[in-house]
Amino acid sequence: MNTADQHGQGELRHFLSPITPTLMNMKLWQKEDTEAIVDVEARKVVLQARSRADTPVGEYTNDYIFILTLGEDGKIVDEYWEWLGSDYTKAFIGKMRDVVDKAKN
Repeated sequence: MNTADQHGQGELRHFLSPITPTLMNMKLWQKEDTEAIVDVEARKVVLQARSRADTPVGEYTNDYIFILTLGEDGKIVDEYWEWLGSDYTKAFIGKMRDVVDKAKN
């Protein structure tokens, strides 16, 4: 089962830090056949996204949910929360560590 962990500003950066330097050609897009949910009064947007990147151990892909809170003018993101497929990411980080450890020996 794939679970999703919630990460706010800065938390996700720390969670992904072991693999971030190895992500090449990273792309992030809104998932096909999904619509953003927009609450104009609350200035919130919720959307589903997908990512893809190349790494030394193969392709990295993941699914995300973003909750964005926009500023008064609706042009700047004041706050965001992000959920990602964390079981997949934890396993991928483990695979990356195995490769790094083997390279050191």
